[in-house]
Amino acid sequence: MQQKLISSKTELVALFGNPARYSLSPLIHNAFLERTGIDAVYLTFEFSLKNLKEAFLGAKKLGILGLNITMPFKEYTYDLADSVD
Repeated sequence: MQQKLISSKTELVALFGNPARYSLSPLIHNAFLERTGIDAVYLTFEFSLKNLKEAFLGAKKLGILGLNITMPFKEYTYDLADSVD
């Protein structure tokens, strides 16, 4: 399997959670992104609840394409999100 090249045009999609390191989401989403030819990469970020707002607002400022939020963070991000589905 050839390694995907990441450039300055590559979009970022992420999972925020705690714990996030055991998630299968990167495996699933990166396979989908590769198969569909979408120039994006899916990463997980794990941090404490006290850093959630700062991380969420930082993601918005960086222009991250999308975020998946896991429990226990979901209830704290509804008011920060541009849209929720």
